[in-house]
Amino acid sequence: MAQYILKRVLSGALTILILMTVTFFLMHAIPGSPFVKGEQNMPEELLARLEEKYGMDKPLWQQYLTYLKNFLAGDFGDSFKKADTSVNEIIGRGFPISARVGAVAVVVSVVIGLGLGIFVTAVLLMYLFAGVLKILPTYGLTTWKHYILPVTCLSFSPIAYIARMTRSSMLEVMQQDYIRTARAKGVKEFMVILQHGLRNAILPVVTYLG
Repeated sequence: MAQYILKRVLSGALTILILMTVTFFLMHAIPGSPFVKGEQNMPEELLARLEEKYGMDKPLWQQYLTYLKNFLAGDFGDSFKKADTSVNEIIGRGFPISARVGAVAVVVSVVIGLGLGIFVTAVLLMYLFAGVLKILPTYGLTTWKHYILPVTCLSFSPIAYIARMTRSSMLEVMQQDYIRTARAKGVKEFMVILQHGLRNAILPVVTYLG
């Protein structure tokens, strides 16, 4: 058991190292500077000072070693979005809240997941709504009530998958230029989401339904 846990920990650490390395070099392969937003121009002298401050004027291999050293030391640098605030401070404020919510979600997921896995969703729903509450029928398709249990059972799993897919696609679409253009023109946020966002974000969902 201890050997298995150790193997999994080492495997996870190696995976994190590979992801960090790939992400580091991919970010440096992107043209431009993290200190310049959009098309705005920054004086070369100011840009040089910023690069010197954050060590970006050094060779790439040296930047990579510094990056790993700071990571192992728990130093994640300063935030580019919040002035005079370190990334460690942002994590320190948000992590406890996320950890508590995540821990509760894991417990609920395990309890419900084990229950559903052992007793099967369909049987549980039939027992509760047809056997105990006696508000839904267990067979036939003559009325709208007959559709509730079978439809719920069949859609239980796809609902979660489609929700995750839609959310991920919407987050990507809402960062596009045409969304910002629509907002700049004064289009209501609801219409921006419905007409411009959802219309493009729904394509992966349509593919999945096919």
